[in-house]
Amino acid sequence: MDIWRHSLGASVVEGRRFERTRFTRVRVAIAFLAGVGALQLGLWLAYDAQGIAALTSFANFVVVVLISMWMSAAYQNTRDFGWGHLRYTKGQAAWSFFIPLLNIYRPYRSLVGLHAASDPNLLPQVPRLVSDQGPANYRQAPTQRRVFERTFNDLRFPVGAFWGMYVAANVTEQFLGRGGWSPVVDLLNILVGGLAWFVVTSIEGRRDELERRTLALSHFGAKRARE
Repeated sequence: MDIWRHSLGASVVEGRRFERTRFTRVRVAIAFLAGVGALQLGLWLAYDAQGIAALTSFANFVVVVLISMWMSAAYQNTRDFGWGHLRYTKGQAAWSFFIPLLNIYRPYRSLVGLHAASDPNLLPQVPRLVSDQGPANYRQAPTQRRVFERTFNDLRFPVGAFWGMYVAANVTEQFLGRGGWSPVVDLLNILVGGLAWFVVTSIEGRRDELERRTLALSHFGAKRARE
């Protein structure tokens, strides 16, 4: 049992490290999308020029690819560590961003489902553990306020607004063209960037706390087993 608990802790740390790497890439891409959208909007307002419209479209695509990759890792970790229930497999969630018609509603459901499955209250609250002399010697420390406590308990509206604006921006650009719609598309891209940042950061904040509780429970169990 002691070996199993240490193995679980190591798996959680490694899995979450991989997930956080993808999460960091997502935030960089989102910031890039919002920045390009703001620059494009400025060019249109100042010079009535589309300027870097192609770059905006590319940034949109990169954001979706990286979000799908991050979600794939998050879904895998959620199932591997026995956290919350997920409606879809990681493949169904990730590929839904690219399948016509399905990408209108399933990405929304996948993100909302991941947020619900990442609720830290699925596990009991455990005092933060601080190592004094390596992993074999731990002492209790006061629990700190966590990011998840400052985020929405229900992300359905922010996720819906994010994905709805993303779809609206792409539909407008693809079927109506930019032209007079250019400032609308650019403004939507800026809003998409802000909402996407909030959504992924909220979910990852909850998962940070869920990871902390999982490791704390694992360490407590290992310590008691030794005693």
